[in-house]
Amino acid sequence: MASTNLSALLDPKLAPDKLKPVYLLHGQEAFLVELVASRLTELALDNAPRDFNLDRVQAGEAKIGLLIENARTVPMMAKRRIVRIDGVDRLKDHDLGPLKDYLAAPVDSCLLLLTAAGKRAAPALTRAVNKHGATAEFKPPRERELPGWIDKLAAQRGIVLDSEGRAFLARAIGSDLGKIAAELEKVALYAGERKQIKIEDLRALVADVRIDALYKLTDHLAAGQVEQALVLVDGMLGQGTHPLQIMPLLVRHYSQLLQGVQANARGDDLSDLAASIGVRPFLIRQFIGQVRSFDEPTLEQCLRRLYQTDQMLKSSRLAPGLIMERLMLKLGRAAGTGRGQRQ
Repeated sequence: MASTNLSALLDPKLAPDKLKPVYLLHGQEAFLVELVASRLTELALDNAPRDFNLDRVQAGEAKIGLLIENARTVPMMAKRRIVRIDGVDRLKDHDLGPLKDYLAAPVDSCLLLLTAAGKRAAPALTRAVNKHGATAEFKPPRERELPGWIDKLAAQRGIVLDSEGRAFLARAIGSDLGKIAAELEKVALYAGERKQIKIEDLRALVADVRIDALYKLTDHLAAGQVEQALVLVDGMLGQGTHPLQIMPLLVRHYSQLLQGVQANARGDDLSDLAASIGVRPFLIRQFIGQVRSFDEPTLEQCLRRLYQTDQMLKSSRLAPGLIMERLMLKLGRAAGTGRGQRQ
């Protein structure tokens, strides 16, 4: 057997008797891993008693030998039992031996589900599964695929978004399907019987996770916590956000902070200023805290660094991730210098 794709696994025509004895579901898009695992579980059970025929454990919680014994146990009042092991990317070498032995000759009366949500499974495990089963690696959708996914997830919740709504959701959340699904669930509950969702509904209910991440990033940089800032940027890049999508947000935010510092020096009301320059109401307190963590020379230096980095991203052959790493180091260093001068 070999790797399979999402369409085949979610095909409504997929029948229980067509299931492979083993599936390995892994990859960065944890939402799809769980979606497909649930789908395969329901297909394999085929209305049989769940309590007697489903074992689900985290890798490392039980010995692999015991789980393999469970896989070989005759199902109760069912054609097939399911053994699901989550987090197989954490399996130790001594666990892989017994598991590979089973994968060489899996039993047809059990569906063995191996998952690594958010991670990539070891190539050796992938090869072992592919002998008699199937593997599927799920990556975040590309930007052009997002509108289609938003339509599917909205339809499952009985609501409809127009093109403006789809664009807003994609821009606010990015390619994290789990977060998109959660926000659509919230919107559907808010709308009640109404099916057509307006852009005003989304603006009122959907938090822009990139803006939230931006505030966390700036908090880390203001405190000189460069390592935490790097982890946050890596996460944003890993979710499919390109650095050139992050840069305008950073420039706008640091520009707002500079306006805040200048207003604070004049004795102006920072809450009024924040509202007038577009800071969202639930972020005003955090914005004011950040304004008081910076001084004007530091923010001017940070903005120069941002403009230089934007040009590098558009013209340099260096990897974008490396350019962003250097930017975080420079911003963290600038904030640290400014903090030292204020003290």
